[in-house]
Amino acid sequence: MKTSKTAKNAYELSNFRQIKVSFNGPTNSRGARVCISEPSRRNSDATQRKYISYSYKDGDIMEQAYKLLKFNGWNIICRTSDKDSYTFLCDNWSDEFLEIKNLKFK
Repeated sequence: MKTSKTAKNAYELSNFRQIKVSFNGPTNSRGARVCISEPSRRNSDATQRKYISYSYKDGDIMEQAYKLLKFNGWNIICRTSDKDSYTFLCDNWSDEFLEIKNLKFK
């Protein structure tokens, strides 16, 4: 994403929501799952999490989460990753404010 001007301070940068995606391996009582979460933004908030069954059809947790988020109206701007998870940055604020706990399946 190109910006037409350079930010003069941190408050001029765009503010995005962070959606993390991680893999939870199978246990004796549950199959493999994907965790989609949004860390709390304020002290009074709790981290929101939604666990979904791992899709062997997709075979890729990032793609599986991406499809689900897009289906639910999330405006994904970019992605990043680390050794344990993927992160999407989204700009659903205000009237378009969506919550992880309300994700619906196709």
